[in-house]
Amino acid sequence: MGWSMGGALVLQTLLRSAHQDVIDGVVLESPVVDWRTTLRYQGDALHLPLPMQDVVLAILGAPRMSAITGQAAPIDFDALDLVTGAAKITVPVLILHSDDDGFVPSTASRALAEARPDLVQLETFSVARHTKLWNIDSERFEGAIRGWLGRLRPSTGRTERSRRRSAAD
Repeated sequence: MGWSMGGALVLQTLLRSAHQDVIDGVVLESPVVDWRTTLRYQGDALHLPLPMQDVVLAILGAPRMSAITGQAAPIDFDALDLVTGAAKITVPVLILHSDDDGFVPSTASRALAEARPDLVQLETFSVARHTKLWNIDSERFEGAIRGWLGRLRPSTGRTERSRRRSAAD
């Protein structure tokens, strides 16, 4: 489970971990699903003109600019875009996100749920600010997670995919 940027980390772990075969599903609250969307949202909130936002994203993603930005490496925005990379998701995902988040827009969460309706369930809230869903409606928040967990197949600590892989070895 991950909140906000932690949700982005959980998604990257899901896709990159050598141990992804033991992950049965993930729960995300107010996650950063696509950094471009989030950075543009923040740019709009700061009233930065679109050309300025384009320059900022280009600088953050340019190998030659890492020395200027202080980054060890450029940001690979394509690799961090889980909407475009939705096909890589192989386990159920529950996303809890408020349309009134104010920091990380729910648009990328909605787009991911639309791209993978077979695996991604989106539970939208309103009024709640960023990562405050439980604070606004703890009963609904906990009920959504309990219901989602109840629909997952019983786990033996290994996913069906890893059982098939072990049987083939």
